[in-house]
Amino acid sequence: MAGLMTCLLGCTTVRSVHLSNLSVPKESGRPISAKVSKVLVLGIGFSSDYVFEARQRLYKLCPDGVVTGVLSVFESKNALLLSIETVKVRAYCVPPS
Repeated sequence: MAGLMTCLLGCTTVRSVHLSNLSVPKESGRPISAKVSKVLVLGIGFSSDYVFEARQRLYKLCPDGVVTGVLSVFESKNALLLSIETVKVRAYCVPPS
């Protein structure tokens, strides 16, 4: 019963996880991360531009280097009529040679 009440009041779901370019060792770059969110009413979103904002934030954290070893997680938190879509991205900034 407590689990059902929690779900009615709000649930969090990981909708997708993506890994890329994992061949770069952790020691060769510094960790960077970005997180963006968007509130949706009735689950309706007319734009997904916030996803690209996460990528731009990573590039700003690594202006002269190469962003590599990217891990992205797309989460959805739902509560009654509202949902919050969140994109969390972690990567490494490899300095120029």
